[in-house]
Amino acid sequence: IDPKMIDWLEGPNELDNTPDWYKDLTAAQWMASFWSELADLMHAGGFKPLVGSIVPGQTALADELYPGSPNLFEPIANIMKAKNYKWGWSYHPYTLAYSKDSDKESAYALYYRKILDEVDLDGVPLVHTEGGFWGGWKDKATAEEYLDWLKWFDSQLMRDKDVVVMTIF
Repeated sequence: IDPKMIDWLEGPNELDNTPDWYKDLTAAQWMASFWSELADLMHAGGFKPLVGSIVPGQTALADELYPGSPNLFEPIANIMKAKNYKWGWSYHPYTLAYSKDSDKESAYALYYRKILDEVDLDGVPLVHTEGGFWGGWKDKATAEEYLDWLKWFDSQLMRDKDVVVMTIF
């Protein structure tokens, strides 16, 4: 595949075949090393690496695990900032209840903002590689209700300058 035809190349999805690094600092540090090596291989192949693939409402934020504990995305963010090529990161912004309350959605669909508040990734592209309604929308809402929520959510995403795109899943 010609790398010029691919916008971003993503590695493992969520926690597929990787340690659960969302609440474990040692595992988060291992993931930072893993992503660093994988991203170097992707970059050497001519691709733009996309890391993270973070489940809604994850990773642990600063002080969440114990007083003084870091944001567990921080080791990955630090590696990203140390590279001399363009990276991106991905988050899966799902809603659980079609809320249009940004405070309520900050626990899931808009949780990535909490990560960004603690980890300096200004200017680093954020690609929402999947998102929408957790578990599918058809049993939980009408098409009009879902479209209405998507329009609201799009207006939220437009406020975040580094968000590149979201794939509805």
